[in-house]
Amino acid sequence: MKTASLVLGAALAFAGSAHAANYTLDFDAPKICTANGSGYGAHQDCSNGNGSIGQDYGDVAGVVDVHYAAPYTGAGTLNWWSTGYSTLHGVLWGGKNDAHSAARIDLLPQQAGQVVSLSRFDLGTYGSAHTTSVTVSAIGGPVLFSFDGIIPTGNSATTLMPNVSSASGLSILWHDSAYNVGIDNIKFSVSAVPEPSSYAMLAGGLLLLGAIARRRRA
Repeated sequence: MKTASLVLGAALAFAGSAHAANYTLDFDAPKICTANGSGYGAHQDCSNGNGSIGQDYGDVAGVVDVHYAAPYTGAGTLNWWSTGYSTLHGVLWGGKNDAHSAARIDLLPQQAGQVVSLSRFDLGTYGSAHTTSVTVSAIGGPVLFSFDGIIPTGNSATTLMPNVSSASGLSILWHDSAYNVGIDNIKFSVSAVPEPSSYAMLAGGLLLLGAIARRRRA
């Protein structure tokens, strides 16, 4: 009984330390705008169906900072559009034309020992089909996921599922086109990195359980 309790306790400690909080960046107009047309941040204006996203949209104090940028133009945020990008109702986009456009969204953990995990996001295209190149990279690190292809028109958006994680944060970049290709429904989580002691407790409990099982067989 003591051994079983030890293993169970180690497993519960490990599971508890790895608990994740889930979030979705949803750029639907009703969610990013107030009734009078002004919304989050100094730049957001949904009164005429377009505007730019405020840098504070999606931030969770003490958990994650969301940062928006348009690398080719040097813009300090990304543009927003209400409809017309496939079936999406509100997307972010960047740049001046299809041939030279890029947009980036960074998901930055706000505490040491946190891991950001990106599970999926949707891409939509405006008017007709457009090509785009997408990368998801660890902040200051390697590319963890990439996509190059056509975002088709039709009755549904294109869903990409990177399923990647990084303790330094993650950067979503799409380009050429980021003008007629927009993003929505970014699903990610932030979890605590299990302490080394949690791994040691779990490993020790499993080793002890294995030793007892071998002794019983003997």
